[in-house]
Amino acid sequence: MNLEVAKIANTNSAPESDIRGANSYESPRGINWQSILVRSGVYTEGDPAWKPRVIVDDVHDAVQWAVKDAERDDFGD
Repeated sequence: MNLEVAKIANTNSAPESDIRGANSYESPRGINWQSILVRSGVYTEGDPAWKPRVIVDDVHDAVQWAVKDAERDDFGD
């Protein structure tokens, strides 16, 4: 099976390292990295130093957001 990855949803709770890394990464294959900041870890509130694509309450919400985001891409929304 040969699958192509078009997007990575990077879910983390540390804006200074994890979100910065996802936002700054330039994939040699053109893969789009989506940064998702989770409030249930290091980060809790406030303006993060590195702005993520989305901020969610927990990992469950992050997964739901990523699935919906992928579905939007599949259907051209």
